[in-house]
Amino acid sequence: MAQRARYGTQLTLACLWLLSLSARAQDNYQPRWVTFRITDAYLAFDSEFEQQTVSTANTAGATTLQRIYLAPAIGVDAMGSIYHPNLFSYSLEAEPGYEYQKISYTGSGASGLTQNTVLQNYRGSGTLFQSMPFATTVSGSQDHQVTDYDLFNTVTVDSHGYGVSTGYKTGPVPVTLTYQDSYQDTTGIGEELIQDQQNLDLHARSDRGDRNFTDLTYHYGTLDQTVNTSGSSFVDNSTYQIANLIDSERWGEDDRYSLVDTLLYNQLDTEGLPSQTFTAQSDFGMDLTPRLRNTYDYNFIDYSDNMSDYEQNFGRAALRHQLYDSLTSSIDVHGGTYHSGSGDSTVDSTTVGVRGILDYRKNLGSWGHLSFGNSAQYDLINQTSTGGASLVPNEAHVISIVPTPLNQPQDLSIVSVTDSTGTKLLREGIDYSVDRNVNPWEIQLIPTSLSIKSGDIVLVTYTVQANPSGSYSTFEDQLEARLDLFNRLFSLYARLHVVQNFTNDPGFVLENLVETQAGAEFNWHGLHLGADYDKRNSSLYDYTTESLSEGYQVRALSDCTFSLDFHQRWTDYSSQDVRATYYDFIGRFQWQPTSHLTCSVEGGLEQQRGRGLDQDLAAARAHVDWSMGKLSVNLGYEYSDENYAGQLNQRHFLFLKAKRRF
Repeated sequence: MAQRARYGTQLTLACLWLLSLSARAQDNYQPRWVTFRITDAYLAFDSEFEQQTVSTANTAGATTLQRIYLAPAIGVDAMGSIYHPNLFSYSLEAEPGYEYQKISYTGSGASGLTQNTVLQNYRGSGTLFQSMPFATTVSGSQDHQVTDYDLFNTVTVDSHGYGVSTGYKTGPVPVTLTYQDSYQDTTGIGEELIQDQQNLDLHARSDRGDRNFTDLTYHYGTLDQTVNTSGSSFVDNSTYQIANLIDSERWGEDDRYSLVDTLLYNQLDTEGLPSQTFTAQSDFGMDLTPRLRNTYDYNFIDYSDNMSDYEQNFGRAALRHQLYDSLTSSIDVHGGTYHSGSGDSTVDSTTVGVRGILDYRKNLGSWGHLSFGNSAQYDLINQTSTGGASLVPNEAHVISIVPTPLNQPQDLSIVSVTDSTGTKLLREGIDYSVDRNVNPWEIQLIPTSLSIKSGDIVLVTYTVQANPSGSYSTFEDQLEARLDLFNRLFSLYARLHVVQNFTNDPGFVLENLVETQAGAEFNWHGLHLGADYDKRNSSLYDYTTESLSEGYQVRALSDCTFSLDFHQRWTDYSSQDVRATYYDFIGRFQWQPTSHLTCSVEGGLEQQRGRGLDQDLAAARAHVDWSMGKLSVNLGYEYSDENYAGQLNQRHFLFLKAKRRF
């Protein structure tokens, strides 16, 4: 007992000593065991009324969900400390209250659910030894909110989680260690996504001045995903590790030498397809003169999963010259080795080549700006092939409702599609669709996805039909030009992309390509007009795309704004004798007659036809926000109607929120 008491006394003295160090700048502060100060208090009422109907065009019957959500609450925002702010300070936003939710289903598998629970929405954090380099912060939150991915996709999100962040923030290598545990239940039309995630993050950085630094990040996490749709459920449990090391060094007179080295390791253990990727890159640069720079780059990639593997070594030596401020040119020689294995198939190849780049940008007085660029590249490739498949790992694409082609033709299978971090697996038919009737295949966003949204980057790993053993050469040239007139009042642009392949060995399937693009834009006092023409002539498949865009935004009166946006696109696939069309329209109106009242209305239509990708989306929203003194009221109605690939989804959503501050 005496020894335990001695340890307790020593710990108390140590804490008081640390506190005395951190409080030297606040000698006049009188310690208090507990301080608690209410910074805001209010009464809140949150109500939601929702109806969803899901059906299939080819079958009779429908499933209807009706949901009522009522949540009166008392809100308290507070801050305070224990003994001294530098010992432990905290802030809290809490909404204790009552939560009533009733969910009923009609149609196939009709059922119901009524919940009466204590509402515990909150957000809080506390910091221990906040003025010390080893300050530690704990946090926690629980929330219920409605989130708009875009006009046509609105979801309800219930989440809760907690975390802790600590480390040592001074010295030659500051270190931060963070742990986060989160749970999120996202519900959209006809789909529910449940994510239970734990993350441990380590970050260390050494800054040595003059842009010299070493930066290390390490992420370890587990992610359990459950996707529930009408009639089906998918579960994926994964563990991932991501380690990234960057070192940047500059030296010499005026920092004429630079070296940046990067190491990245990504391991994903999942029930679907475990994989690991290691990437190493080194970039060395040397300024020979103020306008002449020499660079040497090396890149190594190693990817493997339980079905395939891929390895790449690639090096480049380049010389960049800036003759004038407006004219830059460069030339490089490059080469690499590649290995791909999938099952019993292997492909090994070597590449050597040369590339030249010219970039010209010039202001034409005060009335215009001209930009011109040209890139030409010639490569010699020799490969040895056994079997029939080759792997293409982690190919990055920006996904949207517009079909995006993969980079390689002769596609055989999609191995995996993940988010940009490579840690979250996406599901075909739920998050994206694949058109396998074109060459190369095309990937497209499913607009009701809860995991990704339009404009996100996805990583696609897939296999392609390998060419036989032999040699071939490739010439690629890309020319771009743009002319902006009168501060971009009117703009013209054009692009030419040519790829030509040459081989004397039989059995090769190589894509020769000539792609032309031309367009114009007009912008004047809130009016935008655009036209674009894109024609692709390929040895595999051809298409022609014509698109128009119109937009107008105006402040009609001093208290209201109005905007309209239209897009039209027509794509003809001559080799398939198929036409695909796309139209969308979005209108928005906002009226603020007084500083206390704001009314907004927005609505839109989106239609796509052709190639089995038919879809019709319609959405409308009306919101009224009123505030007077300490009282605020928010009233809104949202409607959406979706017909995608024969599945019909309809949603009505009405909400009323009120808050009275004291």
